[in-house]
Amino acid sequence: MLSTGVDRPIALFSYILLLDIGLAAVTLHQGWGFLLGMSALATFAMEAGWTLNSSRRRRFWLALGIYLTFGIFFLIVSTIAEKSQNKEKSFQETADYMPLLSDGFVGYLLSFRELGRIPG
Repeated sequence: MLSTGVDRPIALFSYILLLDIGLAAVTLHQGWGFLLGMSALATFAMEAGWTLNSSRRRRFWLALGIYLTFGIFFLIVSTIAEKSQNKEKSFQETADYMPLLSDGFVGYLLSFRELGRIPG
């Protein structure tokens, strides 16, 4: 609905990262780990949607960097939750599943012929 037709992935994912940081701060303060999981799923949906729409433009390395950035972000949030003695299981689950989802999707991307011909 809000698409302008111009692809600006760095601006888009920087904004999403800011939203995730704010939500993570609220989640850690209130102990609402389920919100972190919902945030991770929404972030992954945006990553996957952008990747599928821009796969023809050969932005594989940018997509890989985006997936890696958010995977590391959710691992950091999980570590902070653990150090603050937050025992809610959903913090750790989000940190476990986000990188697995991302890796699975990157594996799916490797099935495209364009990437298979030019792996570098």
